[in-house]
Amino acid sequence: MDELTKYALYVLKSQTPRAKIAIIGGGIYGCHNAFMLAKEGFDVTLFDKEDKLFAGASGYCAFRIHRGYHYPRSQRTRDLCALDHDLFMEMYGHLTRQEGIEKIFLISSDGRSNIDYGTFVHVMNGDELPMDPVDMKAYGFKNSEGAFMASEEPMLYADYPREWFERELIDSGCKLLLGEEKGYVKEVCDSPEGNGMVAINGQSFDFAVNCTYNQAFSYSPRDYTFRFELCLVPVAALKEGQEPLSFGVFDGPFPSIEPYNFLGPLPARFAAYEGRQLYQIWHVKHIVWKRYDDAQEAWKALKEGLSEEDVAKGVADTMLDLRKFYPKFDDRFEVVGHNLAIKTMVSSASSTRPLIVVNDKSIHPRFFTIFSSKLSSVFSASQELLIAMIRSHASATPPAYVESFFKTVAINYKEQEDKGNALFDDAAHGGQNPSSSWW
Repeated sequence: MDELTKYALYVLKSQTPRAKIAIIGGGIYGCHNAFMLAKEGFDVTLFDKEDKLFAGASGYCAFRIHRGYHYPRSQRTRDLCALDHDLFMEMYGHLTRQEGIEKIFLISSDGRSNIDYGTFVHVMNGDELPMDPVDMKAYGFKNSEGAFMASEEPMLYADYPREWFERELIDSGCKLLLGEEKGYVKEVCDSPEGNGMVAINGQSFDFAVNCTYNQAFSYSPRDYTFRFELCLVPVAALKEGQEPLSFGVFDGPFPSIEPYNFLGPLPARFAAYEGRQLYQIWHVKHIVWKRYDDAQEAWKALKEGLSEEDVAKGVADTMLDLRKFYPKFDDRFEVVGHNLAIKTMVSSASSTRPLIVVNDKSIHPRFFTIFSSKLSSVFSASQELLIAMIRSHASATPPAYVESFFKTVAINYKEQEDKGNALFDDAAHGGQNPSSSWW
């Protein structure tokens, strides 16, 4: 944990030493914040409408702990990846696989890429991200103008984080309310207890934090729009005797194949492939079966599922493009199933994945929404959340220790700006920055 976050926790505990905090959403952002706050002695309750943690995007993602390679057009996203990577690995490295994580990055030569290979390498060199040369012919890649290998991005296990967080949250005193009956948040309103408290399903809290990635109690930050995608992701198994291989084609509507790692037994639907390496096959365009403006409509479609014909078509479209770049796919892998999941996607021509934390007063003065970025960005999210919570609780004439804290915050952000790390998204936060009256 960084020093500013430690300072923020100290100030929040000084303001509200016995604060009751509701966390809505049981993905990695919700679990991390619930865990952090419960360990500090706050009275934390985590709500999730599903019957288990990590039932949404956190349990059905690519699972890479990014360093920045995947975002050659977004300096902001690369900076966020670099900022929190070491913190994530220090605290959660035991939840990741750190061997067999090599990935080959290819640049398409078919005219669809947004940048060329030379530009890609130049950007990576600028961020001092290690790259090893790759002989594309030896691997059998086609339709690519250049490639390199990176070994700097660990893989989160698909199963162990759920198990670990559930145990640690309970041991830390966090109450877990899961499932439609107890965990589905139907109402947010003023608490009858007064004192500015917020009521969640009739329970009173000092603060409520929405970690559903805008899938509940949606907020529209300035300059960004969100849509919800029903994604059909093929799953493949490595054939006996074949060497593992992970690669991605850049930079545009292209495929990638990522290791799908389990620390424990494979899920029942893949049990027949126990002992073999599984992979998820992603595609920027073809895995998206349908886009929705309303998250509830997307979840309804997920629960209904797809027909066998629809699954076959979706998988075929993805595989056709993947085989264009790697014709030897069927020699090394076999498709053994698929995953169906909901992803929240933000509009951005540069593929920026913004981290946004807002005090959504349209819901309640003590209600906060986190728009998650990458897996490792949970630490930056926590810091911004704590700062926003302190600000919401402060009076018009705050005590000296609160004023001193915000002076430190302003200095910290000014130092980041001077270093060229423009991580604070003024547009997304309504034009507010550390020098404005918001602080």
